[in-house]
Amino acid sequence: MLAILETLLNYLSVVGGLIPIIAVIAGATTSFIFFRSKWRAHKFSKVFFPRSREEFYDYYTKVISKAKKSVYITSDGFNMRNQDSRKAAEIMNDAQAKAIENGASVLRYQITKTMHLNWLPVICQMHKQHKEKYKTYINKRFEDVGSFCVIDPGTRKTIFEFMLPEFGGFGQSTRARYFGFVHGHQYKSDSAKEAFETIFADEGTIEVSEDNVLDVMKDIWDWRVKQYFENKDYNVFDEEIIQAIRECDGKPPEFDAKYFSGLA
Repeated sequence: MLAILETLLNYLSVVGGLIPIIAVIAGATTSFIFFRSKWRAHKFSKVFFPRSREEFYDYYTKVISKAKKSVYITSDGFNMRNQDSRKAAEIMNDAQAKAIENGASVLRYQITKTMHLNWLPVICQMHKQHKEKYKTYINKRFEDVGSFCVIDPGTRKTIFEFMLPEFGGFGQSTRARYFGFVHGHQYKSDSAKEAFETIFADEGTIEVSEDNVLDVMKDIWDWRVKQYFENKDYNVFDEEIIQAIRECDGKPPEFDAKYFSGLA
């Protein structure tokens, strides 16, 4: 019996000595995993800065078309009455359609402040074609969020794109000027995705679809017409509104969908 107790005490003594060692190893392992995770979050695999607007759109559509899970985009869209802008819109929509074919969802926050009204029917056409895989939201509270895109956040192949606009002349509200792509930067992509989620969750956010697009267009039309007649510093850039003002002999024109027929 004494021999058994002695053996047991020796065993407990050894285990007791190992506990601090185990605790140190466990703490070191946890710290290593934590810092390794943070290091990965701020690590990037590639940065690309296009040298021209053409190179930017070519690269942009290329990476979007390869998306597998999700694409988050903020944008003011395109001007469907401008030939170059319309062509760029078609290329961009084709790239997003390919992403959807790959299984990705496309979620857009539409900036309306510098958006041409004739872009909204195109959004609805895309939604009609792709259903729940293509959604567009608007909310005036977040108009100054900026233009950026996140491709496949939460994956090692994620891409964060940013673009600073150049204000153009007649026929184009904004154009891409300074742009860049950061590959594999988890923190940037996650932060950008969180910005989208904040916008989408806001009570003032609404989805634009075939069911409400005319109401959305009318609200924006009425606001811009009012600004034109009451604010001498405001310049209307929608060709449709300009045409309507001329037809109404300088009086505030009512919204009419006929001005946008055949553009989508």
